[in-house]
Amino acid sequence: MRKIVIFDIDGTLIELLQAETNAYLKAFNVSFGISGLSDNWDSYQCRNDLAIAREIIGRHFARPCRTEELSKLLETYTFLLKNEVYGRGVRPKLIPGIGEVLKALNMNGNIGIALATFNAEQISKLRLETAGIWKYFECGAFAEDGNDKTLILGKAIDRCHETWRDFTNTWDVIFIGDHPGDAVAAQALGVHFIGINAHTKQFGASGVSTIFQDYSALDRFLNHMEVLWINDQNSQDNALS
Repeated sequence: MRKIVIFDIDGTLIELLQAETNAYLKAFNVSFGISGLSDNWDSYQCRNDLAIAREIIGRHFARPCRTEELSKLLETYTFLLKNEVYGRGVRPKLIPGIGEVLKALNMNGNIGIALATFNAEQISKLRLETAGIWKYFECGAFAEDGNDKTLILGKAIDRCHETWRDFTNTWDVIFIGDHPGDAVAAQALGVHFIGINAHTKQFGASGVSTIFQDYSALDRFLNHMEVLWINDQNSQDNALS
């Protein structure tokens, strides 16, 4: 049966560069004349890129954000990333070792690779294409799929079922993320979680038992994934015996 590995993006696959953050905030000024915004994402009601946009635009105009306003913002943000960030030679910075991990997973014909992120889909594609790793992901769920990471992860799992007919068991999913909210989503859906964060204390009392600073220890990281899947298989066999 197929195994599934689902990745978050920021802090998990690539680092969020200040130039990218500046482009996102500048898009509000260019599109709507809104300036002086905070780049502390935890200060907003939700860390979802589109939810943050709805909150900012709604507060500015003192009414609910309109669909066409979100479209305008994404168009501007995409333009700024292409022309003022990537067009000037800046490239997304891969988390150390992630390229080798993705290559190894991709070479295994029994593993599917997907995304579950608070980034909008078109922004995810642009950033990961520029980083050279978009090609590894066959499906995923994005900011458009919900304001809650559990909803997004659940949608990503649904799309994995649609993409790979030989994927049947939710316990065969490993979700990899860098934020306690990612761990909460994995726990809520009963899937494995591996934390990626150089600041391991960030996970605090979230109950995460496995945290890697990055993917530099390639063999140890891949072996740990195999152990998770083997333990699941053994538990399943014991339950059927």
